[in-house]
Amino acid sequence: MSPYPHRAALALVNWPIGIAEKNPADVLPRVHHDSLKHYAVFRNRWQDADDIIVTGLWGARADGREALLVWGLGERIEWGTCPKSSSSRVTGIRPDGSGVFTAQAVSLAVDFSKASGADALIVWTGPGAGGAARGGGDKAKTQRVTIGDRIYDILTLSAKGEHPEAKADGESVAIGAQRVTFKDGGIALGTL
Repeated sequence: MSPYPHRAALALVNWPIGIAEKNPADVLPRVHHDSLKHYAVFRNRWQDADDIIVTGLWGARADGREALLVWGLGERIEWGTCPKSSSSRVTGIRPDGSGVFTAQAVSLAVDFSKASGADALIVWTGPGAGGAARGGGDKAKTQRVTIGDRIYDILTLSAKGEHPEAKADGESVAIGAQRVTFKDGGIALGTL
């Protein structure tokens, strides 16, 4: 017996009786942001088990032990920790599901444009960022680039296991054809 027996009644009341099914790609956005709990979701597509989904929750746990979760290419990856935040915003949302999440001193960019040469490029700077990715095998690779006093932690996902090298290029990080900079309090992607 569930401690929530009313869920069955709610499911029945809200069941879409008489409504034609629809492709989720036609009705749901690829980027979601909860500005109260500082939760963000980035999704590249609605197709199959190789879809890539990046989720982070910066508002639930005071101890900051919530990991950034990356589901994609048949893998589940945990990376870094999301420290508690009291404000957040999402900017630069693109039709492919790319965008930038900023919460106080934390900035996270998710790029599905493949300009970097990877299926997904995730760049994170600020508290809690980085470390080894837990999961992903050869489909995931972490890198770190330091420019001045800013550290960019980078995670690439590649179905082929081929990962572009990230390197400092003046004031930006170069990853394939993608350029990552920091301006106006957050990460900015050059190519989307």
